Formats: sequence, C-alpha cells, structure tokens
Amino acid sequence: MAGIETYTYYNAPEGPITVNRIDDSGLIVEDHAIAMLSLLNKVYSDTFETPKGPAPKGYFREYFDPQDIKKVDEELKLMKSSVANIDAQIYYVKGRAFMLPWVAALRATPSRNTKDQLLGLEGPDLLINDIVADPPGHKRGAAILHALVTESGYSNRSKVIIHAHNDASRAAAWYEELGIERQGALDTKLKLGSVALSMSLNSTGEGGVALVRQRLEEINPWLKKRHPCLPEAA
Repeated sequence: MAGIETYTYYNAPEGPITVNRIDDSGLIVEDHAIAMLSLLNKVYSDTFETPKGPAPKGYFREYFDPQDIKKVDEELKLMKSSVANIDAQIYYVKGRAFMLPWVAALRATPSRNTKDQLLGLEGPDLLINDIVADPPGHKRGAAILHALVTESGYSNRSKVIIHAHNDASRAAAWYEELGIERQGALDTKLKLGSVALSMSLNSTGEGGVALVRQRLEEINPWLKKRHPCLPEAA
C-alpha cells in the first residue's frame, strides 16, 4: 500500500512482535536512518570485531556511528534511493531501548537475471541484501523474514537469494535450514572501509518464496497466525 507504512503483528511465545514495512521513499526520514545505523553498529560490532571477526575492536562502532551527521545523511540517501530507484522494501522491528530503536531489519530488492525477467515476461526473484537482528537468531529474525515472504508481493515461484556473511556461522546455518543454500565455492568480499568481510551467494531454487515461508512456519508454528494491519490498528 503506497503512502503509508504497513504492519504485520505476530503473537510470539516470548511476546508480541510487530514488523513494519516501508515501500515508499517519501516515508523515510532521518529517524529511520539513525535507527538503521544504530542496529548495524551493534550487530556488526558484536559479530565481526575481534576476537570473533576480522575487524579491530571499535571499528564498526565508528563506521556505523549514528551520532555522525554525515553518516546519517549518507544512510538516509541510500535508503531513499534504494526504495525509489530499485523498488527496495525495508522491514524493521522497533526496540524498547533508546539506544537501539530497531532490534531487527532487512532490505530486499527485486533481482532480474534471466532473459524473461529482463523483458518483463517473468516476475523477479527476491534478493535479501542483509538481515540484521539483535540478538542474532532471535524470533524477531524469523518474524521479519516471514513478513517479507508473505506480504512483499513476490510470486511463490520466485527464488530467494541472499549474500550471506561467512563469519556469521549461526546465520549461515539458519539459511541452510530454510533451504537458502550456498551456491558454489567462490566467495566475494564486502568492503566496508578498510575491512573486507567474506560473503557467499546463497539461494533457493524456483519456488523459494513458498519454501522459505513453509520452513519458517514448520520451525515456528506461531508465524501462521499473523495479523496484517494499518497504522491506526497496530
């Protein structure tokens, strides 16, 4: 629905989870950019800094600094541009703490690689640019991904594709469990300033949207009882 944020409510065992969705660039404001940077700051610091990862201590707290006006402006422009120009959708779950306004987020875009997709004869595949959640593997991650494969409008026949972090083994195992499997042995590098993170391409086959939804619901049966709603009802 253009022009307003939409919501999906889940009654999870640990408490209710409300997933917010933005698919209109006009809705994105500075607070959204600050919230995204705050979450990236926390998750990347916990996951990819020493001793767990390749980055030195404190690197991502500076790289994703939500108090840096320039970084906030850059993130705001990136979020707006991705939604306006490449039909991205942004999903997030709000937190309760001031220091971490979002506790889960993802950005997804259409992927058109086949001839029929480029000609508009076939629908796009679903590319997940990143899923971040604090703490990792929490039910919020399952809810935000379920909302994506249920509410985003992609065909059940579409593949689900994600560039997975090789240094985040817990997430990689989760993707495999959902049928989003690693494709080939070659890795790519995600350059974030002076640090390069190892990435692999993970994908389902055709029918991936339906498959991922089914696997999520098998693991978390409470996901079946979702309640899409408008802002005033959220």
